[in-house]
Amino acid sequence: GMKPPGDAHFGDIMFAQQSLNGVTLPSGSIQLQADPHRRLSHQQRSLAKYSGTKPVLIVRVTDVLGRAVPEDANTISDKFFGTNGDNENMKSQFASCSMNTMNIVYNNYGSKTGQIVPKLSAPGVLEVTIPISLDSTQSSIRSHVQTQVQEKLGLRLPDPVFAHVLVVLQDCYQGCGWAAYAYVNS
Repeated sequence: GMKPPGDAHFGDIMFAQQSLNGVTLPSGSIQLQADPHRRLSHQQRSLAKYSGTKPVLIVRVTDVLGRAVPEDANTISDKFFGTNGDNENMKSQFASCSMNTMNIVYNNYGSKTGQIVPKLSAPGVLEVTIPISLDSTQSSIRSHVQTQVQEKLGLRLPDPVFAHVLVVLQDCYQGCGWAAYAYVNS
């Protein structure tokens, strides 16, 4: 069997025997016991428990100097959602890793779908131009991206219609301690 999620350990299976065919457990029942003294340390991962339909918005940013990632909105959509035949993408990998219990969507934003989808440059991708340079601070860039998204979509980020919002920038020029920025559980 599989170990159940949570902070539990298998009671007394020290007599299990491993072979090329797998693991043989001793006869009798196996009892799971919670360990109230065990705490997660910084060396252990605590995995998120995601399932269900997750609407995602990707924001492709161009700065005042015209700097943006070289990939256009259609390529970004394909790389993240597989909209043009890319089989190895964010959507497919989240589905695979969650045993198909997590479904990333780019065309279903609930009651706001009709407000959002027509304004996208490609499925799931909104393009914005910010009136500042990417040489600006992270907080300034984030603030201007929020303003541009609000102007285009009429929604203020974070907005609960989106499970995740990914912001795609050409590069980081200041305060580069961050590799990516995304709204989670917005």
